[in-house]
Amino acid sequence: MTTMPDHRQHYIETSPGVRIFVRDFGPVDAPTIIDHHGTPSCSVSIPCGWTNLPKDVRLIAFDRPGYGRSDNQPGRRVGDAGQWSESIADHLGVDRFALMGTSGGGPHAAAAAAVLGDRITRLCVSVGLGPVGLAGFDVAAGMLDATVQEINHAREGESSLRAFVNELLTHDNPVDEWLDQLPPWDVEVLSRPDVQAEEELEAEESAAGGHEGWIEDDLAFFHRGWEVDLSAITADALLLYGAEDVLVPANHGDHYRTAIGHGQVVKVPSAGHWMRDIEPAVVSWLTSSTQAFALDQEARTR
Repeated sequence: MTTMPDHRQHYIETSPGVRIFVRDFGPVDAPTIIDHHGTPSCSVSIPCGWTNLPKDVRLIAFDRPGYGRSDNQPGRRVGDAGQWSESIADHLGVDRFALMGTSGGGPHAAAAAAVLGDRITRLCVSVGLGPVGLAGFDVAAGMLDATVQEINHAREGESSLRAFVNELLTHDNPVDEWLDQLPPWDVEVLSRPDVQAEEELEAEESAAGGHEGWIEDDLAFFHRGWEVDLSAITADALLLYGAEDVLVPANHGDHYRTAIGHGQVVKVPSAGHWMRDIEPAVVSWLTSSTQAFALDQEARTR
């Protein structure tokens, strides 16, 4: 039976009245990554999964406000991710650290890197939603119809988005419309028993406090403005995408590079949105001094 690795648990106040729940894996003196989960998701979902997380890395994951065991933070913005990351690092005695953000966590990790400057050693945005608001970038271009609808409702504001999400939640599986269109890469990853065990607990914990995290993420992405200057990022940046991803098109990585002004864009052939087999190499790069990120042939073609 697949189980979550042993870890320490913390509640950390990031602003008055807002506590977030943190899962803290690995040795406390190891190179550290603070991870920003996807949308919707929670700290159950970690890079490499439960069975392949390296033993020589400290991986800190947390429930974004409104998800899982964390308090809600109505009106939050993408730029607030810097405060969350800083509060976690300060509370746990971490000086410098890497950041990773997957899917909806990508904007938050990038924002934290922009805010925290040289405290950040390296950044990976993995299949991350691109920089909404960047001149010339249509974030909805090439996305599935269901995602375009979600974006449009979020742009209209909270009441429209809530109506959309509440209608989805009347379905037995609200995300079927997305899952039914995934490429073979994603279908294979999601069929694995260990991944299914993680996904089941992730869905249960993500919605433990309702669906406020999902609502707040979408409003922060598409309605409120990010309130962050990505060109302030000084850390080495890896912008990782699946060439066949139907949830976040791979060209979002190109637009991140434009917004940041530097960074290595990697588009993995045949890959989709679930980068489980690529993540061990990402974690290794984030915690090393190797200049460029590289994948071996097996990872590229698995």
